Amino acid sequence: EMKQTASFNDYLISPISRIEILISLILSSIFNSVILGFMNIFLLNFFFNFIDINYLLVLFYLILTSLIFSSIGSIVGFLSYRWDMQQGFSNFFIIPVCYLSGTFFSLNSVNLNWQFILKYNPFYYLVNNFRKSFNNDYIIGSNNEILLIFFSLLFITIAIFIFKKGYNVIL
Repeated sequence: EMKQTASFNDYLISPISRIEILISLILSSIFNSVILGFMNIFLLNFFFNFIDINYLLVLFYLILTSLIFSSIGSIVGFLSYRWDMQQGFSNFFIIPVCYLSGTFFSLNSVNLNWQFILKYNPFYYLVNNFRKSFNNDYIIGSNNEILLIFFSLLFITIAIFIFKKGYNVIL
């Protein structure tokens, strides 16, 4: 959206590098998501009883989720010419992947022949592990976290490469 409204040019004339711009955008989205996530937990605590919540795991998955989605958003925003290209990516990639991540259904309700497809979706592990972090019996350190950290580093590396190259900066 910043490219369509020409406000990204204000970032480019500032005396900081493109990587610093990317890091500031990602850190601001992480900060916003952590603050909003814990505000939601605080407000929902009036209606539901969160007894066994593991706040460190919730913080870990909030940071990891916002890191992945802000990196993907930076990549798409930087490569898109117009808003309809951004919406096309959102409609045909992000939304189907999120719907197939187990947000609205349990993996146990899916046919065994189709479960293997859902298990290769990294967003499934984000949703599942974030859900498990509300139960204090979940232990971090499995292969799922390694996979999620790998995907977050992959998306950050792609975003850094694209920002450093300066592809389609000014139209």
